[in-house]
Amino acid sequence: MAASVDDLRAFHDFVARKLAEGGSQPPTPEECLDLWFVENQTPEERADDLAAIQEGLDDMDAGRTRPVDDVLQELRQKYNLPLSQ
Repeated sequence: MAASVDDLRAFHDFVARKLAEGGSQPPTPEECLDLWFVENQTPEERADDLAAIQEGLDDMDAGRTRPVDDVLQELRQKYNLPLSQ
C-alpha cells in the first residue's frame, strides 16, 4: 500500500511530537516507526497482534518453548556458523 502525502505529513508530525517530548534519550527512527504502527493499528490488526501474543504465552505456559540459547546453538551447528561475539 502506497503512502499518501497526508500519511507522510501525519508521520512527520508524529515524529516531531515524539522528539519534542524529550526525555533523556530521544527515540530512534526505528522506534518512531514502531510506535507509529502500534498507535495507528486498526482494531482487527490489534486483535491479531494480541491473539499472537496470547498464543505465545499459552505455548510458554504449556512448556512448548525452548530457550533461545539452545535454538541459536542448534542453528549455528546446523549451518556451520561461528559463535556470536
